[in-house]
Amino acid sequence: AFAAHPGGGAGGGAVTFQAMLATFQGQSQASDRLAQRALALLPEQSPFFRSCVSLVTGMNHLFAGEDAAAEVALHETIASSDPAGDVMNAVLSRCYLAELNTLRGRLRTAQMLYEQALVQSREEPIGGLALMGLGRLYYDWNDLERAGALLTTGLEKIAAWSDLPVAQGALLLARVKHLMGDGEAAGQLEHRVDVALAGHEELTPVHRSLRLYRMRYALWRGDLPTADLHATVAGLADPLGASPGRGRAVRDAVDGDETPAMEATFVLLSQAHHWLAHGHYDAAAGAAEMLGRQALACGRLRLAAKAEIVRARVAFALRDERTAIAALGRALAIAAPENSIRLFVDEGEEIAELLTLCLRRKIHTEYVAQLLDAFGAGPLPAATVDRDRPLHRGIPAAEDGLIVEALSDREVEVLRLMADGRSNGEIANRLGIATSTVKSHVHAIFHKLNATRRTQAVARARTLQLV
Repeated sequence: AFAAHPGGGAGGGAVTFQAMLATFQGQSQASDRLAQRALALLPEQSPFFRSCVSLVTGMNHLFAGEDAAAEVALHETIASSDPAGDVMNAVLSRCYLAELNTLRGRLRTAQMLYEQALVQSREEPIGGLALMGLGRLYYDWNDLERAGALLTTGLEKIAAWSDLPVAQGALLLARVKHLMGDGEAAGQLEHRVDVALAGHEELTPVHRSLRLYRMRYALWRGDLPTADLHATVAGLADPLGASPGRGRAVRDAVDGDETPAMEATFVLLSQAHHWLAHGHYDAAAGAAEMLGRQALACGRLRLAAKAEIVRARVAFALRDERTAIAALGRALAIAAPENSIRLFVDEGEEIAELLTLCLRRKIHTEYVAQLLDAFGAGPLPAATVDRDRPLHRGIPAAEDGLIVEALSDREVEVLRLMADGRSNGEIANRLGIATSTVKSHVHAIFHKLNATRRTQAVARARTLQLV
C-alpha cells in the first residue's frame, strides 16, 4: 500500500511506515514519537499518509486506554480514507473502532462496524480482519456454526498476515471445532499456533500476548501443564509456590510505564485465570480487583464483567455465597443488554451453579435462564428449589482433622471416580463436564481432605467411608 501511494514527502512516508510498524509490534510510545515526526515531514496534500498517521494515533490511544481520543482519531481516519478510496485505512479504522466498542460492552455497535469494514474491503484480504471480528461476536452469542464459518473464511484471507490476529482466530476456531465435536480439526489449529510460537524465541509484547492467548486456551481445555509452560514463557508468576509473587509480566503491567493499558489489563486477566486454576484464590482475587478498577476507570465494561466473573469464581471456591452472587450479578448487569452468552458459559460448571442460585433469587431471570439453557442445565425443577439450602450439600465435616470442610455432591462423585483410578479426562467424559471443571473439583477435594495428592485423598476418603 505504501509503495502504491506517492506524496510521502522528504522521508515522511518512510517515517509513517515506521510508526505503523512500531504500533503493530506493541511499541506504542515509539510509535507516537514517529507519528509526530511523520506529520512534520508530510506535505499538507498527502491524504493517504496523513490518514495512516491518524490511524496510528487512534490505535495508540486505544492501546493506552484513552478511548475518547481513540474514537476521535479513528473517525477522522474514516472521514479521510472513505472519499479517497483508501481500502486499508477504511477497513482498519472500523475494525479498531469495533474492538473499542466491544471492550466497552457495545457488541451490536461493533457488529455494525465490522459489517461496514467488510463492505469497504472490496473482497481484499484485509477483509479477513472484519470476518474474524464478526466471528468473535457470533461466538460470544453462541452461534457456533456462523462463528465457525466466519472465522474459517477470515483466516483464509489473512493467512499471510502477522501472527497475532492469525493465532487469535485459530485458537477461537479451535474452540468452536471442539464444541462442535471436531477434535481433529481443533488439534490441527492448535498445532498451527504452536508451530508459529516455536519460531519466535524473543519475547516481544506481541509474542507475549500470543503466549497468553495460548495459555488461556489450554486452561479452557483443562490442560494445566501446557498452560503452565506458556505462562512461564510469557513471564507470569510461578503458580506452584505456596504464596505466589508477581511475575515479570505482571510487574511490568502494574508498575511499568512502558506497558500500554490494554496489554496490562490482558496480562492481569490472564494471571488471574492462571492463579485461579492453581487454587491461589487470594492472588486471583487481587488481580481481578486491580483489573476491575482499571477497566471501570476507562469505561471498558466488558473487561469489568470478566473481572467480576473471576471474583465470583473465587468467592464460590471459598464458599462465600453472598459475595459470589453479588459479583456475578454485577457481571450479568453489564452483559445482559448485549446478550453475551459464552462470556459466562466458557467459565465452566461453577458459573452454572451460581447462575442457578441467581435464578432462584430472581436476578436477571430471563437472561439467566437463557444462559443456563446454553449450559444445557435449564432451571431447577420447582420441587428441588430450597432457598434455605446451603450452597453445597454433601458429607458433613468430620471432627478428626481428616476433613476440614463438607464435600459437595459433585465433589463426592469426582472423588469416587478418582478412587476407581480414572483420569481427569475420563471423569470429565463420564460426568459431561469440562476437564478444567474436574481439575477445580480435584483442587477443592484436596483442600477439604487436607491432602496434597490423589492417593492421599482417596485413602482419607476411604477412612471416612466416602468411597
